[in-house]
Amino acid sequence: MKDTILRLIEERQAEYIDLCSRIVQIPSENPPGDTTELARFISEYLHDRQIAHTFMEPQPGNPLIVASIGAGRGRHLGLNGHLDVFPADDASLWSDPPFSGRSDGGRIRGRGAADMKGGMTASLITFLLLAEHAPDLAGRVSLTLVSDEETGGQWGTAWLLEQHPEYIGDALLNAEPTGLDTVWIGEKGIAWLRLVSEGAAGHGSVGRGDNAITRLSEAVLVARTVTDIEGEAPHDIVPILAAQSHTTLFDAQTPLGDLLTHCSVNVGMIRGGIKTNVTPRYAEAEVDIRTPLGVTPAQVRDEVEARLHAAGLTTVRVEPIMHQSHPASVISPSDALLASLRVNAEAIVGRVPDLALCPGATDGRFWRTRGVPTVIYGPQSHGMAEPDEYIEISDYLNTIRVHAATACDYIAG
Repeated sequence: MKDTILRLIEERQAEYIDLCSRIVQIPSENPPGDTTELARFISEYLHDRQIAHTFMEPQPGNPLIVASIGAGRGRHLGLNGHLDVFPADDASLWSDPPFSGRSDGGRIRGRGAADMKGGMTASLITFLLLAEHAPDLAGRVSLTLVSDEETGGQWGTAWLLEQHPEYIGDALLNAEPTGLDTVWIGEKGIAWLRLVSEGAAGHGSVGRGDNAITRLSEAVLVARTVTDIEGEAPHDIVPILAAQSHTTLFDAQTPLGDLLTHCSVNVGMIRGGIKTNVTPRYAEAEVDIRTPLGVTPAQVRDEVEARLHAAGLTTVRVEPIMHQSHPASVISPSDALLASLRVNAEAIVGRVPDLALCPGATDGRFWRTRGVPTVIYGPQSHGMAEPDEYIEISDYLNTIRVHAATACDYIAG
C-alpha cells in the first residue's frame, strides 16, 4: 500500500499543488477567526470524493471538520491541522496580494501558506490517499481540521477532544512548519497573565505621576524578570535542548540559546486611560509567558505575584487568562511513530530530522498532555506572520510523502 500511495503522489503532483493554492486563496484570518468559507470548501471537496465527514460548529464562525476511515481493529492514528491563519496586515506591504495563492518559481505564496495551510493540506491529502485503501486498513485514521488554533484552541481542538474523545486516538501526526530537517516532539507551556492596576480618576493637572498606568508600567518591568526561571527537563531530553540552543527558528538570525530551558516573556497588549489630561483610573497589560519543562503556569503566576509584592506593587492584580494556560509537554525520543517518521524522512528527503521542541504552541499539546504520542513535521516556513509568506513546493510534496508513508507504517503496526 505504501508503494502504491507514493506512486500516486508522483502522478498527482499538479493536482496537489493546485489544491494548496486554492486553499491559500480563501481568507481565514484570526482575528477575526471566521473560517466558514474555507471549511465549506473542504467539506465540498470531501463530499465530491464521497468521503463521509462531520461538519461541527462549536460557536458561529469556528467550524471543525472530522472524518474517520478504517476497520478500527488496530491502531488509531490522528491527522490534525488548523484552518485559521495570522492576519495579513497591510496588503500594500506584499509583493502579491496576501491571498494570491500563486504557485511559481517552486513556491506557493500567500498568508497562511506556511502556518499552516501547506501542512494542513498535506494532512488532508494523506487522509484521502489512505481512504482509497480504507477496506484494507485494519486500524483507524481520523482527520481533524479545526479553527481557533491561532487564539488558543478553546473553540477548536480543546473543544473537540473534550466533547468527542473518540478522536483522541493512539497517536497524532501534525504538519506544522518545522522544516524537513527537524521534527518537534514537544513544546513549551503557556502562562498568559493579565496585570491589572486600578486607582482614582482626576484632573491631570494636579497629578504627580503616580497613577494606574505608571504603576502598571512598573509591574510590567517586574514581570519581565521571570526570564530567570529555569525548568528541569527529563534526562533523555536534556541533550536535545542543548543541541537546539545553537539553532535558529522561523527565519530568526539569533540562536535560541536558553529560550527552551527558561521562561520567555512578551508584553503583547496594554490598555489604559481615557484622555491625556485625565488621571487614568484603570490600566491593564496582557503578558505572554512561555514555560519550560518542569515549570507550571501556576508556579509562574505565583512567582510574578511574589515579585510584585516584593517591589511594593501590592495593588496590582495578577489574573490568569485561563484559555491560555497549559503546561509544557514532550514525548519519548524512542516513540514508535517518531521512529517510523524519521526512517521515512531519511528515505524520502535524504536526512534523518533532528529532534527538537517548539518554543511556541501547537494544537499538539492537547493530545500530548492526554498521554498521546504527538509528532510534528512539516514544510519550512518562510516569512511566517510577515508579508510575502511562502513555502517551497518541494517541501510541501515531501511532507505529503513522509506523512503518508509514516501513516501506512503506523497503521500496519
